[in-house]
Amino acid sequence: MKCIIILLMLAFVAISNARMYSSRHDNMDIETLVRNPGYMKTSVGCYLDRNMCGKTTATLKKAIPEIVQTACAKCTPTQKHILRRYIEELKKKLPRDYQSFRHKFDPNGTKFDELETAIANS
Repeated sequence: MKCIIILLMLAFVAISNARMYSSRHDNMDIETLVRNPGYMKTSVGCYLDRNMCGKTTATLKKAIPEIVQTACAKCTPTQKHILRRYIEELKKKLPRDYQSFRHKFDPNGTKFDELETAIANS
């Protein structure tokens, strides 16, 4: 019986780990993007419903609520790095938009710190 429970737990972990986000956008050059003030304003504008979204930002916008709620549990290491760099630069260059971003995707203020901790070393 114990053996069956352990096997079920291992199967669950394997299935859970297999459900990662698509790596389709993992090759984006985040360093170039975050150095571009136009990109930062346009992308955060998309996420905050201020302007239209491009194809990539629209895709990412759909995932942000789950990413925040799960502390990026389905993110690849590369995605965690991209998100960390984006948030760091958003916080530094557009602090009001950073606060609005946090509030929009974590209105109760209970999950965003967990997210930032989860991606801190990526």
